[in-house]
Amino acid sequence: MKKRQNLFISGACSTLSQFFLTSIGKHEEKIENLFLCDQESDALEALADQLPKAWSLTLIPRKIKDVTPLTGLSAQVLQKVPAIDAFLDFTADPGLSAPLLHHQLKDFQQNYLVNALGPMALIQGLFPALQAGEVGKVIVPFCPFLESETSYNSGYHGARSALKSYLENLKKETEGTNVAIHVPDLPPFQSPLSHHFYPGKKFATAEEAADQVRQIL
Repeated sequence: MKKRQNLFISGACSTLSQFFLTSIGKHEEKIENLFLCDQESDALEALADQLPKAWSLTLIPRKIKDVTPLTGLSAQVLQKVPAIDAFLDFTADPGLSAPLLHHQLKDFQQNYLVNALGPMALIQGLFPALQAGEVGKVIVPFCPFLESETSYNSGYHGARSALKSYLENLKKETEGTNVAIHVPDLPPFQSPLSHHFYPGKKFATAEEAADQVRQIL
């Protein structure tokens, strides 16, 4: 990164997010303002205590399933910074782990809210702040191995597929503008999510995956 960046991170307390934050600190990336969004305020505060004191932090506790209109989010953010240089989403929750017929439709709705509609709401709410700078990046990593229909339940797979389809279409719509959409495919890595579906299986560390995301900044 050539200049000091303003980043907005959703799913900030997730495994991959924490490795990403460690990576940008280790490589001394120039961070000016960091907006951290996750479900629990206590977890956000604990995370903030571990980060470099030079970073200006704004903690945003928000339920991932909350998809209420976020028309005021950019205005709130732009009161503190001139623009958001990158939005990163690390949200992922398998949700449905039992046989699908054991679930009610509301369970599928919850799964889509967390894994697809929640991130979409944040992206749309932050879009004016992403457009306000020289280049605004939307970075949402995926792990095809863990998100394949054969290895995961189809509820989670469907939600992640919906989010990826949204991002791929948004990428086409924003081509030639100052907003760039990135949907990097990551290798399988160790996380609560991978161990939930593959107990006992060995994966690479999350450090390599996080560094792949960092290089997009």
